[in-house]
Amino acid sequence: MQELVAVSGLVLIFGLSMWRNINMGAVALVVAFLLGVLYFGQTASDIASGFPGSLLITLLGVTYLFGMARANGTIDQIVGRAVGAVRGRVALVPWVFFILAAIITGSGALSAATNAILIPVGLAFAQRYRINPLLVGLCIINGTNAGGFSPSPSTTTSWTVSWIKSASPWIPDSSSSGLSSPTSLSTP
Repeated sequence: MQELVAVSGLVLIFGLSMWRNINMGAVALVVAFLLGVLYFGQTASDIASGFPGSLLITLLGVTYLFGMARANGTIDQIVGRAVGAVRGRVALVPWVFFILAAIITGSGALSAATNAILIPVGLAFAQRYRINPLLVGLCIINGTNAGGFSPSPSTTTSWTVSWIKSASPWIPDSSSSGLSSPTSLSTP
């Protein structure tokens, strides 16, 4: 029965967000608190402790930074110079966007923020150079994925890796030589 209530809450979130044109995240926060407190019997502090506040601050900061870079023309200048570096070789333009997306995401920006900034610029360049926009979009998305898996110590990457390691006892510790099972967590 609890699963049905939770799924009904999810349907309510989608329906209310589409019907009233309200931000889905804001509606989800309200529904999570209401269902958690009123139906599931949790305290407000228990629900709030599950909210990733540090991730929210990172998202807001990166979004603000890239929004400013987009507004003052920095992103357009970087992309323009990078595309100019290929000296008219149209086949290399999608690769330029792949590399830019990988560098930006690898330096700590979230994939969604990089996509939101580069995809409109990339599609404009695709139209200008008569390149398939699907190719440019895929290069940008794959570039953000490549940058997201970079070994650089970015906030998002470090948070994701530490969360995965804490969630699974099967991931080997860097000090051990093999997989450690939940029953034998000590190293010889």
